[in-house]
Amino acid sequence: MKKYIKFLLPLLSGILLLGIFLTGCTSPNNLFQGTPNGGENNVMDYNNAILRGVEYGWSSGSMARAEFFVEVNESEIVKARYYPEVTENWADDISTKEHVSITEDDWKSICDAVELLYPVLEEYSPSATEGLFSAIAGEQVLDGGDTFDFALTWEIDGELVRKNYYSPDYERFRVLSTILTELVDPIGREIPTYTPPVINGVYVEIGKKDGKDRYSFQCTQDKDAVGEYYFFCYYPENGKHTRYPESKVDEATWQVIRDKVAELGLDNPDVATTSGGDAITLYFTNGTQRKVKLNKDNGEALKKTFFEIMGIEPVQKKKSLWNWF
Repeated sequence: MKKYIKFLLPLLSGILLLGIFLTGCTSPNNLFQGTPNGGENNVMDYNNAILRGVEYGWSSGSMARAEFFVEVNESEIVKARYYPEVTENWADDISTKEHVSITEDDWKSICDAVELLYPVLEEYSPSATEGLFSAIAGEQVLDGGDTFDFALTWEIDGELVRKNYYSPDYERFRVLSTILTELVDPIGREIPTYTPPVINGVYVEIGKKDGKDRYSFQCTQDKDAVGEYYFFCYYPENGKHTRYPESKVDEATWQVIRDKVAELGLDNPDVATTSGGDAITLYFTNGTQRKVKLNKDNGEALKKTFFEIMGIEPVQKKKSLWNWF
């Protein structure tokens, strides 16, 4: 009997772990773990979730007529409250719309804009007092504070799930907000486009801060000199930190570094930031920056690239007696 128990326990444990894994993969909390897949017939399918609705609203407690809310799905504007941007009488009451049909192209534009936001969406659970603007849209109170609401409705395993999100990246969200505003209040607004930023500088940290084996490499764009980059390298040599004498490099040298960063898959502007340990800080053309953790192989590859640019051989760490056994 004991033999059977010894045999069954690992098998049951494996089945249990598999069940937990599969449940996690289909959980609504794991929607943004993968890559969106363009669906047919203007249906946007994000892994196991299909986009079915969008809600967006905002108000300002310090300005009159500064209020907007819209709920839209694939077939209609469910409801909207807004102040028309073009009006002959600024004293007019807020305008409303309900159950106004939209076209397939309208919904496709919305899906495309949501796909653009996909990498930076961050979900949150609203408190009891949040989201009241959506419920009482139109009841604006001056000096009552600003509000922002953004929610997406997903179909998951045949059920509709509404999820709230923090205010996303402005440049990306401006595309969706303009589309929705123009859909509700059409006056011929130009829909903005989003150009993903590219890296224009890096700062690499390898080893403990103030440690004997500390390496730091920097190559960042000189905004006052086209095609020139600041270049600072500090590395251990003869028991002390040495600075490479050159402080400027050209575009061709920066291209070598940028290509290596891309080859290692580190040039993504949407990666999560980190703190502590070996890392590379990426600087982007839109003024943002990301600090990305480096594993040992990536750190060594970057170190090798910088030393090749400097034209010197890195000092090899001396082996202790124990390393020979």
